[in-house]
Amino acid sequence: RACVAFTASEMDDEEEEEEDLIGLSALTFLGENQEGPKELDSELLARHWMAALVEFAPYIDHLCALCTEHAEPHLEEMVPALVKKLQSFWWSRDAEFDALDGLLDDVPALRSPQIAAAFLRCDAHESLKHRTLRLVRRAIQDLARFHEDAEKEGAGESKGGDGGDDDDAPAAGGDAAGQPQLTGHWLDLNTAAKDWLRAHHAEEPKEVRPAKVDDDLDDWYGVYTRTSKKNKKKKGPTPEQVQQWRLKSMAGAITDVNDLMRIPFFERRCQSGIFFEFRRCWFMKGALQHVLAALCTSGQDLVPGAIAPCVTGFLHDCCARLVVEAATGGATDADLALGIVVDTFPDGDARRNDLLFVFALA
Repeated sequence: RACVAFTASEMDDEEEEEEDLIGLSALTFLGENQEGPKELDSELLARHWMAALVEFAPYIDHLCALCTEHAEPHLEEMVPALVKKLQSFWWSRDAEFDALDGLLDDVPALRSPQIAAAFLRCDAHESLKHRTLRLVRRAIQDLARFHEDAEKEGAGESKGGDGGDDDDAPAAGGDAAGQPQLTGHWLDLNTAAKDWLRAHHAEEPKEVRPAKVDDDLDDWYGVYTRTSKKNKKKKGPTPEQVQQWRLKSMAGAITDVNDLMRIPFFERRCQSGIFFEFRRCWFMKGALQHVLAALCTSGQDLVPGAIAPCVTGFLHDCCARLVVEAATGGATDADLALGIVVDTFPDGDARRNDLLFVFALA
């Protein structure tokens, strides 16, 4: 009765037909197990009712109210339904994130890797990425649960993985040797984090894409003919504009990677996979001198203390690899790389000295 009352109170006149859908959805499990007891299990029925209400909740505020007021006894069993529902929302307001923050405070049962992965897979406005990562941190703020789950799943020691044709590809099971290998929901959370980074930074923005050719079509008595002589070329971005976008995109990706590394689980267990995805982003491709210049400039702009040590070390490693490649690739590349390092970092800077040392050894 409470489920029906809650649903009816949130529906407009035009939505009343959905109440019947909720009822049908909640009772579909009756035909799934014909060999079971004929009498209804009240707890099973209640759980299916609540799962149906989660499925049809129209807004995040309603979902939060439902979880805190009606579903407390069944929340752990309802996590799959909540995950599916959270991933169906488009998040565009701070108020929605505030409601979810409160939900994680009020309902500790929702603090799980499944919910954290659902947050990463939600569609949210670009300006609210930091709120998404804050929710992920809240959902897995205690690593003790990971060790408990790993013990239950009987995970063995990390044995590494096959990186395919790329020597930099990470091991599938985790980072640190001697730690339980990622399995189950924690492995899915690791995958969700890499997918999230790839979705935001893998492809270049439309302003950087090569110019396209528009074909004019003339209509002669209903027959369209292609007039190649009148083709108009769209003006593409200049190399300077591409480099500006490279710097902007790289700075945004560094911020996102740093935010992920500020979450203990990702910093301790998922470094190699996340850093591998960073290397695959569009701004890490192109002429060596352009990528190196962007990396050195981004490194120079980092605020000391604001960047996680592992991120600083990773960026320095990327610069060192490019310097070695330039030093062994020919006189022109070597001169360009040397000039970039000398011009970007001031005299006495530790990063400059390290890169010059790497250059001399190459």
